[in-house]
Amino acid sequence: MSRERGGCPPAVSRVDSMLPRPAEPRVESAPCRMLVIAGLGPSAGLEALEALARWGVEGGRKVAVVDFDPTPRPFAAARAAREVPAGGTSVPLASVPCGLDRLRHEDPGSLAAVAERLRRLESAADLLLVRVSASDRKALARAAFLAGGLIVPLDGGDAAVHAAFHVSRELAESFPGISLVPFAADPEALDLFTGMARDFLGVAGDSIEGEGAPLDEVLRSLAAPPPEGFLSALIAVGAPAESVPRLFEMGTLEV
Repeated sequence: MSRERGGCPPAVSRVDSMLPRPAEPRVESAPCRMLVIAGLGPSAGLEALEALARWGVEGGRKVAVVDFDPTPRPFAAARAAREVPAGGTSVPLASVPCGLDRLRHEDPGSLAAVAERLRRLESAADLLLVRVSASDRKALARAAFLAGGLIVPLDGGDAAVHAAFHVSRELAESFPGISLVPFAADPEALDLFTGMARDFLGVAGDSIEGEGAPLDEVLRSLAAPPPEGFLSALIAVGAPAESVPRLFEMGTLEV
């Protein structure tokens, strides 16, 4: 083929071909980590999402955000009401307003197209922030299980703290080994939640409070992404068999 294209390579002698070739340098890439944020409180987890994205960018990470929310109005209103800090930066944001369960029941062509876009977004990032509404308990549990942990925002007073505790209790009962990481700018809210978690759930994980949180320690404590990717696994979990398109299949024919 090379001769026909006019690009015949130079001949290589048998001795030269047996000489060891210099090893090509290997580029070690940092494994992608996922942080799942529960959409809790008046800001629907926006404060925690912004803080984690900012810390990731300041730490030199490639951050991407995916928002699964079947009722995005509170989140959108909170985003519109907040002031963007001067000199801030932006990170890629993929929004799925229909929610995770609705997405998984779309027609195979649409689902495959969305899954491919999300796969590209995830492959270009090393810190993936995924926000899931707390009202969608099944989707939130799936995401937290695959990621190995959950960020629980506490902003919004005592009502938000108690709502966060109920979500944490449900997940702790279903997945005993999951990491529950509270986020709070208010020390009193953090103390109240950690006390309830310690007394009633028997867990007391690392917390994220204010600037300078031990983000790297939290990331190291979480699970690595599945081989097929976090978002692909999240969409595929529990998907009906008939929704998976079958385009090509290899097998045997008994004759």
